[in-house]
Amino acid sequence: MQCGVSLSGVEMSVFQVTSMKFRFGAIVALVVAMVALGLAVWRLADQDLSWRNSEPFDFVSGGNAITGTLWLPDDDPQAAIVLVHGDSAQDRTSDDGYALLINAFLDHGIAVAAWDKPGVGTSGGNWLHQSMPDRVDETRAALRNLHKRFDRVALGAVGFSQAGWVLPGLTRDDADFLVLIGAAVSWHDQGD
Repeated sequence: MQCGVSLSGVEMSVFQVTSMKFRFGAIVALVVAMVALGLAVWRLADQDLSWRNSEPFDFVSGGNAITGTLWLPDDDPQAAIVLVHGDSAQDRTSDDGYALLINAFLDHGIAVAAWDKPGVGTSGGNWLHQSMPDRVDETRAALRNLHKRFDRVALGAVGFSQAGWVLPGLTRDDADFLVLIGAAVSWHDQGD
């Protein structure tokens, strides 16, 4: 007695049918894994800035040579911003923590400039010796530098945490817009 299945006139054993199901399942699993890997690699690209158009963004503030990077969108920018760090020793990408944000801005046609805080990376000085008015002057110098590069686009500043004490020192002459993210309001509130 032989057990089998007939498909279009071709008789197949149960073993052959089971083998076909296994192969089909393996192919489906492989395709799903490849799609998942492709999506993961695509999302990881948002963590990488090396493929983006960029140029040096250097200026002087408080007698210190400040070094940074200006990332440019693929097309002419619709706006340009400077990123203003919060507290602590931070480099221009905040140890790559800004990569997703920078890529999102670039994808929306916004040029992004950021710099190493004084004494961090290749910037001169010492960020621990800066007062809040010093940080306002530094941000103002960065915006002036950005204005030299872009004549007819809106210029702004996006700041984090401690920048809540920095950005309010700027005026309409310095920037067209200001954005604060997680802004510190007072020393007590920040501690809480």
